[in-house]
Amino acid sequence: MKIQTLIIGFLLLSISAFSQTKIDEYIAIKIPGVVQKMDTTTSNASVSSFYSNSKAESYFVMRMAVMSNGDEVNGLPEDLIALKKIYNQVIGDQVNSMEKKGFLLLDTQAVKIKNYSAYKITYKTTDSQIESGETLLLCLNGVIYVFTYSRVGDYVIRHKEEFQKSVKISSSARQIADVPKNSESPFSLTNFVTYGIIALVLVVFFFKKSRHKSNLGINLNRVYCPNCQTKQPFIRKPANQRQVLYGGLTCSKCNTEMDKYGVSVTSKSDD
Repeated sequence: MKIQTLIIGFLLLSISAFSQTKIDEYIAIKIPGVVQKMDTTTSNASVSSFYSNSKAESYFVMRMAVMSNGDEVNGLPEDLIALKKIYNQVIGDQVNSMEKKGFLLLDTQAVKIKNYSAYKITYKTTDSQIESGETLLLCLNGVIYVFTYSRVGDYVIRHKEEFQKSVKISSSARQIADVPKNSESPFSLTNFVTYGIIALVLVVFFFKKSRHKSNLGINLNRVYCPNCQTKQPFIRKPANQRQVLYGGLTCSKCNTEMDKYGVSVTSKSDD
């Protein structure tokens, strides 16, 4: 009977040491040892902490969510730029928190966890320049997850990597908001009508201006010099600013300047 009790106790201890600890419906992770949990809720935030400490090393997981009127506000950032701003703020808070425990910032690095954007923060202690702790930051569904492995007596890289690799993420977790894209084709009926109205207005405008031989009109016909009746070329090379702005040309035979309609500019006003 005692042997069976010992076996059952050993199995239960093994399960608690090596099974996944469920953080919430989206995240689970293996935390070695006896896992303890602490929940803290204020009017602005809800924090759940999971930790397991020994004389050699420390495992710590924290879930932080913004609260409003007693409910979590799980707003998703619009894009990666907004997500990075969130990470930058959390990194600063995390570094300050670890500094109070004797861990100083060593490096920060953008990483991927199961194809999700995340950040890795490494620390050193005040008495050593080598890595003594590491934090993974992950933002999912508007919630911040903090996974920290740190030295107490020993720092085992393999234990840290096993801890980080054991993170399980639900396939339904989201990181960026699904911003609807404008799928309207530039060749849609609405655009055709709009473009048609604009084209019609332009045609009417230039037709009226051309009929009244305005400077803003268009003349596609060949013209003759009003002085010597020389037929002018179709391709016109502007000789001055007036011709650049309003068209017209200068007769190559008698140097008479005319507008685009073949009227001498000296025989009509600029209006």
